[in-house]
Amino acid sequence: MSERWRTVTRAALVAALAYGVVRLVTPPAAGPPPTDAPRRRLPEAWHGRCVRVHDGDTIRVRRFGEDLAIRLDGIDCPELKQPFGPGARTRARQLVLGRAVDVLPRELDRYGRVVARVRLADGRDLGTTLVEEGLAWWYREHALRDTALQEAETSARSARRGLWARPAPQAPWEFRREQREQAGLP
Repeated sequence: MSERWRTVTRAALVAALAYGVVRLVTPPAAGPPPTDAPRRRLPEAWHGRCVRVHDGDTIRVRRFGEDLAIRLDGIDCPELKQPFGPGARTRARQLVLGRAVDVLPRELDRYGRVVARVRLADGRDLGTTLVEEGLAWWYREHALRDTALQEAETSARSARRGLWARPAPQAPWEFRREQREQAGLP
């Protein structure tokens, strides 16, 4: 092998290695998926096992060998950096992680997640349970006519359960808005 060929080969290896390192340390771009991303169809209801709990209102449930991201319909849990955010995730893990659940899809959100109601084995709704326990807000903007969630939040507020024991809990949508403003994002 000629010296020139070794030099070219060495340069190509160094470039490939540098590219790989940059890909490893660079976080993925934030924001909505690109508009040319393939559109997922809303699946029908299914019975599956919860394989991951990301936070209080986002889980993954297996469906025909694929793990689908589920955003709980009609509720909004505190963010993980907010008071009660880690507690909401812990409680969701206690209720569903590794267990069989029924997923009742409503729609797909802009991130491609399935927005759904999740029914526990005992028949309770996961979102309603989290609201009843004071670990989530009834997300009025997305579930205005949901009287079960409205009643659950009213009950938790009046009993001062969970986050309602605090004098003025900050809603997660307000927390996210403040975070975007501090970062200079719209």
